[in-house]
Amino acid sequence: MSFIDTFKPENHVLLGEGVWGKVYDLDDGTVMKIAKEKGGVGSGRLKVLHELKILRGVAGAKQEVSFGIPEVIDSGEFPKGWIYKDEEYVIWMRSTKLAGSVLEINRIESLTDEAKTKIAMSLAGALAEFHDALRASGIELQEDKILTDPDTAKGLSGIDVKRLHAVRNYFAQDDRALKPIHGDFNISNIMFGAELSVSGVLDFAETCLGHDEDDLCSLTSELPFLKEKIVREYERRTGRIIDPVHMAMAEMKRDLISMIICRYRNNDFDEAQAAQARLDHLIHKLVGPVI
Repeated sequence: MSFIDTFKPENHVLLGEGVWGKVYDLDDGTVMKIAKEKGGVGSGRLKVLHELKILRGVAGAKQEVSFGIPEVIDSGEFPKGWIYKDEEYVIWMRSTKLAGSVLEINRIESLTDEAKTKIAMSLAGALAEFHDALRASGIELQEDKILTDPDTAKGLSGIDVKRLHAVRNYFAQDDRALKPIHGDFNISNIMFGAELSVSGVLDFAETCLGHDEDDLCSLTSELPFLKEKIVREYERRTGRIIDPVHMAMAEMKRDLISMIICRYRNNDFDEAQAAQARLDHLIHKLVGPVI
């Protein structure tokens, strides 16, 4: 009998969940990620296969990082029709459990200014370190195609199609060189140790070719009260200057995808409305009065 034949989610602690699936603590120093085919934009199965490729590539990279990255133990596909709580899961991945814990945004907000500054410095430093290591790894990556992926436009209403086209056409004029990025460097994918320093980075399903600002935006959109400190420290660590217009572009793309997922995939209409308001403001600012 194989490991997956004995795996029962209800027997394990749920560590986290997202649009694609769930992660469980197996209580043996490893965790189990299970994913659905449909959740956000794209294929859950392909995202996990991509994450496996990235984790194995990073494990063999010459340039090490000072924080933990999961090591793959095993993976596989569920038998067709593997159902849990009325949802069908298609693929699983078992990996090492990282030390530390995720910090909730409201907890970070409640900390002293000194502690918040320490977190901002650690986040910026970890991102700079990860970017350098990923770019030295030689892993072959593809450009983020989410704006042109047919699945992104599936089911959109007329006015949201206009929003998508406005953003897509604006980005089509962007001729910046593409670089390897994490793709989803948000606070829920970052582990902290006891000293409020980054102890681990998770979830590489969205790792792709993009821009520094994309990963910075993932952080600063959730931690706007630390935006200036994170950006300035990232610039100091890397020697690269972050253009405010490029940050606004990253925010515009992020809000567009958030609006689409919330409105058309998850039926989270309140969050969709909030993302739409931010998106319309940025479209008007960068593109013009097209909505």
